[in-house]
Amino acid sequence: LGMGGVGKTRRALQAASELVHTFPEGVWFLDLASISDPAMVVAEAAQVLGVRDEPERSLLQSVCAHLKARRVLMVLDNCEHLIQAVAELAHALIKTSPRVRLLSSSRESLRVPGEQNEPIAPLPVPHAGDGLAVLRACPAVRLFIDRAQAQQPTFALTEANAPAVGALVARLEGIPLALELAAARVRVMSVADINRRLDDRYKVLTGGARTLQQRQQTLRALVDWSYDLLPDAEKTLLCRLAVFRGGFDMDAAEAVCGRDPLDPLDVMDGLGALIEKSLLTRDEQAEPARYRALETIREYGLEKLRASGGADATAAAHALYYFEVAKQGRVGLNGPQQGHWLTRLEDEQDNLRAAIALALSDTGVVDAVLAVKFATQLQNFWVLRGRTSEGRAIVDAALTLPVVAQTDAFRAHALYVQGVLAWSQSDHAMAMQALSTCLELRRTLGLPMYVAGTLSAQALARLDAGDAPGAQTAAQEALQIFCELKDAVNEALARLQLGQIALFQGAAAQADEFARQALALAKRIQQPDTEAETELLLGQIAFEAGDWSSAAPRLARSLQICQGVGDRRGAANACGWQGRLALAEGRLEDAASLLSEALQAYQAFAMRGQLLGVLDDVALLSLRRGQAALAQVLVCAADDLRLRVALPRSPFA
Repeated sequence: LGMGGVGKTRRALQAASELVHTFPEGVWFLDLASISDPAMVVAEAAQVLGVRDEPERSLLQSVCAHLKARRVLMVLDNCEHLIQAVAELAHALIKTSPRVRLLSSSRESLRVPGEQNEPIAPLPVPHAGDGLAVLRACPAVRLFIDRAQAQQPTFALTEANAPAVGALVARLEGIPLALELAAARVRVMSVADINRRLDDRYKVLTGGARTLQQRQQTLRALVDWSYDLLPDAEKTLLCRLAVFRGGFDMDAAEAVCGRDPLDPLDVMDGLGALIEKSLLTRDEQAEPARYRALETIREYGLEKLRASGGADATAAAHALYYFEVAKQGRVGLNGPQQGHWLTRLEDEQDNLRAAIALALSDTGVVDAVLAVKFATQLQNFWVLRGRTSEGRAIVDAALTLPVVAQTDAFRAHALYVQGVLAWSQSDHAMAMQALSTCLELRRTLGLPMYVAGTLSAQALARLDAGDAPGAQTAAQEALQIFCELKDAVNEALARLQLGQIALFQGAAAQADEFARQALALAKRIQQPDTEAETELLLGQIAFEAGDWSSAAPRLARSLQICQGVGDRRGAANACGWQGRLALAEGRLEDAASLLSEALQAYQAFAMRGQLLGVLDDVALLSLRRGQAALAQVLVCAADDLRLRVALPRSPFA
């Protein structure tokens, strides 16, 4: 079983050739590709076997009688367009001819008793960055190279073209026919040229061998063949499913696609049918189940959806559904389900990006202000997962939209997200500019909850910029408002901030008091990221006091919580502090490993303030290892970067 072009016929012929000696009375190949009339299936079988019409017997009875005592293998190739007739033939043979074995190739199963299905997946493809040796061992690359050399004997995989070959094969998803059609183009184009033109793969992937069936001469003809065999409801569903990116679950499919003329039950049944016909795949490891179409099928469906005039309505339904997912995620991140929602939102990144891009396009398909609403819901996710650069690009684009620029409430929301994300990357000038304007707007609008949130963000930005008094004033006002509003989640954060500020000011006892208040509250409301950050603060307090034995379990607990829920930013911070502790205790190898891990994370997440702190630690590590010259280079590099980005030394460096 498998989609068109995946190599089912080749696999069936290979299996048949290997079994020739097992079936001394014959291996028979029945090619059904050119037959369109179901009534001709038995006639074709009779002709291949040399069976003639007999009086008082149907032709099917004659075929069964001929095979009744024989031990033969029959290969039934290309069954999908005659599935009912082939199933009836197979069922009759199974009942009357116990020594006959059948091997069929099709895009869906025959569903006869005793049938065993073997799905044929596309060939494995390489990953970005794989080297020449890995590419040469990759089955999809090997097939492409073999077919390319058949067209151009001088073609070879080299260091120069390896990245382009790897990217091409990955984009074609390991589909053998697509690889062969692409290989045919090397006669006139470089691999890089073919790759650049794959945005319109149906025009590029043509010119198959003349010996192939007509439907395999081009990629479009191949997919047309599968599509034309579908009933109307399944055609509609396949086209609507094309709006999903990176997969989807049943709830999403029902919500987005279950509109007239389909209902949710049609969607559920249709998903099963499309999987059975090899047009969708199901990730059996995911719970709940996730489904996806290969990009080749998805692009075809999207083209058909646009031609039908249904693309805008389906895209709008998709965007609104994923906005609801983002809203649920924001709530879920503030509680015991934080780990679940970090994973869920990560799984839906491609869909969320597509929905945001639609809003930012400002084409009227959805309200453009939806882009700001998405940013507001996803802000915490972006910070926790280290996706702040992506978030900043989105909110920067949203701020240019006329509806946002001209509406104070929307503009304030966007500025708040811009400020928080800038703070998380130690861009203090942008953070303070955005948050100051946001605070002014929100005070004017008279929104106490949003005023407090902005003050809390300002406190973080001021502290990291070295303005402890300003940070303390902002955090105290925020705490007062959160307490009045009985907002326990943000109250815990404000107490944590006041603890961080107190430690920066050298008031360790006050810092410890605020931290323990925040920790008790975070545990009570089951807020993992706040609990982890508070454990980190308590570890820092113990470290600064020289109580390393108390610091170690606090830092370990912080890392454990972050890793448990998938908080990458928090995990990097805990790892960095564990490295600092190991360095102080003289465990230089442990320090090197931990600081290296933190350094890589800070670089990936563009956390410049933390990055500079770790560079200082690595410089000290180098000095203790007797690498004075390297230490000097690191110190100079860190100080130079610190001056260029206008960052003070970290409050806790």
